[in-house]
Amino acid sequence: MRKFDTSNDLVTEIELNEDEAPKNDPTTLPEHGCNIELTKVLVEPDLQVWWTFGCEAFGPSLAAVEQNIGLFLDKVLAKNSPSIDGGTEASYAAWMSTMSLFS
Repeated sequence: MRKFDTSNDLVTEIELNEDEAPKNDPTTLPEHGCNIELTKVLVEPDLQVWWTFGCEAFGPSLAAVEQNIGLFLDKVLAKNSPSIDGGTEASYAAWMSTMSLFS
């Protein structure tokens, strides 16, 4: 899990502690920002490996959320992101419905 403050044009990462709270001041969170999460999922019975990448913007209004995700994508992912080929774009529920274990 990574947390980014998008309160201004300079998108900055907020260092988190083991509880995913801001390390320097656990009581203070930005009003505008974006969380990203990369998760490794092992699907039984054969422990098939899948990776999920989630991006969740937050803010005081829907317009702010849309702006914050745009700022994050423009400032961070556009510069440093690796290519992700052969993936599936879906919610967890939609993805799980494709797994034979859940069908």
